[in-house]
Amino acid sequence: MKRSIFIGLILLLGDAYLHGQGIKFFEGTFDQAKAEAKKQNKYLFVDCYSKYCGPCHEMERDVFPKQEVGDYYNAHFICLKYDIDHEQYGKKLAETYHVSAVPSYLYLDADGKVVNRIEATRRAKQFIASAKETFDEQNNLIGLIKRFEGGEHDTAFLIKFIDATAKVDQPECEKALALYWDAIPMEDLWKTPVCARFMNAEKDIHSKPYKYLYAHYDQYLETYVKHWDFSVYGEMAEVARESMIDQLYSKAAQAITKAADDHDSNLFNEAKRIAFMSKFREPKYEACIFEIKYYKWTGHWDTFFQDADNFLGQYAKDSEYYLYTNFVNQILDNRVQDIRVLNIAVSYAETAISHGKASDNLDPYARVLYMLKRYPEAAKAAAEAIELAKQEKEDYQNTAELLEDINKSMKGKD
Repeated sequence: MKRSIFIGLILLLGDAYLHGQGIKFFEGTFDQAKAEAKKQNKYLFVDCYSKYCGPCHEMERDVFPKQEVGDYYNAHFICLKYDIDHEQYGKKLAETYHVSAVPSYLYLDADGKVVNRIEATRRAKQFIASAKETFDEQNNLIGLIKRFEGGEHDTAFLIKFIDATAKVDQPECEKALALYWDAIPMEDLWKTPVCARFMNAEKDIHSKPYKYLYAHYDQYLETYVKHWDFSVYGEMAEVARESMIDQLYSKAAQAITKAADDHDSNLFNEAKRIAFMSKFREPKYEACIFEIKYYKWTGHWDTFFQDADNFLGQYAKDSEYYLYTNFVNQILDNRVQDIRVLNIAVSYAETAISHGKASDNLDPYARVLYMLKRYPEAAKAAAEAIELAKQEKEDYQNTAELLEDINKSMKGKD
């Protein structure tokens, strides 16, 4: 009997020890988590990750399980995690909080308002320090905004403020950037921290530094880009080099999104003109993708078809037929209802599939067919996508839900 009690005690303590380590993630909806945070008088911590993100897996493997990390986060936060590629939950959260890079970590109050935010990997001590900063009323996001609005505009503070707010889409960041650019000579743009700040934060193609770099582009390439050590990026060295060369063109492509949001035709035309001047692929691709939102507003789809066909004709070859699928996904993500566009999306999807079937090109094909009410074809594509996903050992829950919807629609039609 004593031996049984002793063994039971060891098992109980062992279970408590194991469950006491590492971050415990809340199992429930976002609204339920907010309610629990209010009940426990805690903040929310949200791990925004992607299953394709190596650094995300590193954090999950090396940092989240640590005892000291779990002790602090579990005591102060209701912790959640979202795959930002998840159709039902992750994409909505990423859109709400402007999450475009992973890993990203959101620290929110119980109402869901951003109090602090960080990106990229951290060691355990740094990760805990970032969490503690959330409770620093002077230096968390809310505190920094109050300080800025209160008139604290010295250069050192502006740098801190810009670096903290650039990725959160705070409108105050644009005001701070304007003050910062006025406070420094434009020649300082060749200094690495300043140029990096321009790359990471500035979005306005009418801004002072954008115009300056546009007018001194050769000097930018000679002074800044030429001497950068791209070997640190390993296999991605060439991509990194092209990205740095293309900063002005990429920013112009991204400005198309603002033009679409603001219904600004002049900005759209100027941004598109600059983006297509690039000699590399990425800004042209971004311009084609971002203009979907603009043409959804104007309805002038013929221009989009021309741009997309020109781009795909030039770049979607050899092993890059996945670009056709990317266009289909973007049409779906923008919830385009125009029948002509959906039919074009079908043709793009069929081109991608003709060069090799995979779950990730059959799924969007099925979705477009479903939107066109071509239910039998959609069901066949969805079922095939599920079977391939099983072989590829990929998650197929969203496709299974799609197939269920298709079958319900077919029964309703009968």
